[in-house]
Formats: sequence, C-alpha cells, structure tokens
Amino acid sequence: IWSVEINKTKTPFAPIYEDSDDYEGIITIKSSGKWTAASSDDDIVELATDSGSGVRNGEELAFEVQPNYTEKAVSAKITVTNKDLNDTKTFTINQSAYVFTVDSSITVDDAKGKDELSVVCSGDWDVDDISEKWLDAEADTRNGKLEIEFDANTTGKERKATIKIKTSDKSKITREITVIQQA
Repeated sequence: IWSVEINKTKTPFAPIYEDSDDYEGIITIKSSGKWTAASSDDDIVELATDSGSGVRNGEELAFEVQPNYTEKAVSAKITVTNKDLNDTKTFTINQSAYVFTVDSSITVDDAKGKDELSVVCSGDWDVDDISEKWLDAEADTRNGKLEIEFDANTTGKERKATIKIKTSDKSKITREITVIQQA
C-alpha cells in the first residue's frame, strides 16, 4: 500500500499578512512501509516530522507555510519517499509576491485642496514621513487610499514635496511619492 494526498486548510497558498495564522496543511500517507519527508526550503514550508513508520490506514504529516514578505514569488517542494518501494511523491507549494503599489507622483493645483492616491498592499501600511510643511497625508488602509491635503502655493513657482509610506509588518517595504504643486 502506498498513497499520498495533500489536504490544504486554506487555498490557494498565498501570502498571509495578518498577525497570526500561517497556512497549514496535512499530507495523509498510507504506506505498508517506512517513509521519509523533506521540505526543499524550511523558511517557506516547515514540516512537523520527517519520517513515519508506515500505517496502512494513514498517517498525517502536518506542515506549515510561512508568510512571504518578499516582493517576489517563492515556492518550496515537499517530498515524501517510500524507500521500500523506491517511490517518491512531490508537492509544490507556491506563494505569490508581497504587493505594495502606489503611483510614484501626483500633480496638484496651486489652490489649497485635497486629493488621494490608491494604494494596493498585501498588509497594513502607514505614512512614514512628509518632507514639507505645506503638505499633509493620512493613510486610509481600510479603503486602500493615501489622502493628501495641501496649502495654496503662493510662491509663484512650482514646488515639490515627498511622502514616504511604509508597510507595518515584517516586509519593511517603503514607497516614495513625489507631490508636484503647480504655480
């Protein structure tokens, strides 16, 4: 007897950016002989054990998929091997990249006013720094908006300022937006 099935508790395997709960799954292994298991990358997929004695009605191999806080997609393989039968079953766990996008600049009128930019982020984010006093910004993470407010430009010349926003989780990603105010 030799069968291996993966049972994911959450699908698809994608980044998790909440404070708790990594994705977990169970691989059910039915085997008449001993088996071993390995993860190709323990930073992505962590196995609860690396071997079993062989139970015909099934043993469970629990695994946990760690959050992906990088801006590139990652994957890892779980390999289960029955040495008696010289057979291997492989499962690939794919995770999408962490997303944090916003326009890099915005141009606003010379009059006092408000505007907003859309922010798409896999997790929470906040305003980190504003370079000029004539400009203010606030994060509306619930609605994915960066709200900006600016004073009237009475200088007679175009002026620029920057807003830095950053993620609030382990990803530590920052973005800079240039605000150009017309004369």
